[in-house]
Amino acid sequence: MGKADLLPMGSLVYLKGGDMKLMVIARGPVFEDDKGETVYADYLGAPYHGGFQPDEGAAIGGPYGAAAGFLLGTANWGWGLADKVLGTNSKNDLYNKAEQGLGTVYDSFENSAKNYLNFLGKLAGA
Repeated sequence: MGKADLLPMGSLVYLKGGDMKLMVIARGPVFEDDKGETVYADYLGAPYHGGFQPDEGAAIGGPYGAAAGFLLGTANWGWGLADKVLGTNSKNDLYNKAEQGLGTVYDSFENSAKNYLNFLGKLAGA
């Protein structure tokens, strides 16, 4: 058995005949298709972002992006300091709630990725 030449994580690729740039986010994923059958794939890819798009309603960017980032960072630091002084834990409580919400988003993304791979498999005739 020879050495497999796999693309590194983070590689940017185009599907044959495609025009959307995809980033390799996993190698060798195993998942179930719509029929409940186990499917093996070489890679898992996700659409690669196009960077800051001012016409798409991005919240922070352009000439004010660095200043906004600095202000948000300072507010975050101040919030942590206020929690210490007051003996509260509001910042961590909020972060924990946000983490739970992001877990739900991740689960949704995982299901979408499985459906996307199944769709790509059908396009490829698998």
